[in-house]
Amino acid sequence: MAPRIPNPLSAPSELARVLSHLPKIAENTASMSRDTELLAMVQRDMAEVAKRMEGVTTMDARMANIEAAMPVLVDVQKDLAQVPVIIAKLDDRIAQLSALLEELALSMEGLQRSITPLGRIAGRLPGGSKPAKHEREGDVEKA
Repeated sequence: MAPRIPNPLSAPSELARVLSHLPKIAENTASMSRDTELLAMVQRDMAEVAKRMEGVTTMDARMANIEAAMPVLVDVQKDLAQVPVIIAKLDDRIAQLSALLEELALSMEGLQRSITPLGRIAGRLPGGSKPAKHEREGDVEKA
């Protein structure tokens, strides 16, 4: 087949068809221009966001520390749940100890009363020591 020869008369109609797209191209170019201008504002705003987010990294590090400590905190919480029971047991044991100390104090008083006459007798025996001053004063009061 032989090569086609271009029709010089068809060029103006094609040119007209292509030129009819120019208003749409101009409109799209203007839109791109506005969007490009907004990019500078977005970039400035992103820098501000980045500046304000610096505190988040500190908070993130703190949260990581808390997360790492959670197993220990759970164990502590379990132990803390037992504190009222332990305190109740301690209270009971302190009450028992207090009663035993009272009994011991009473026993000591009784023992002291029972030993005092023995001390007086031992002091009067040959080789015994002199009675203490309070014992001598007690004998004077009795006489």
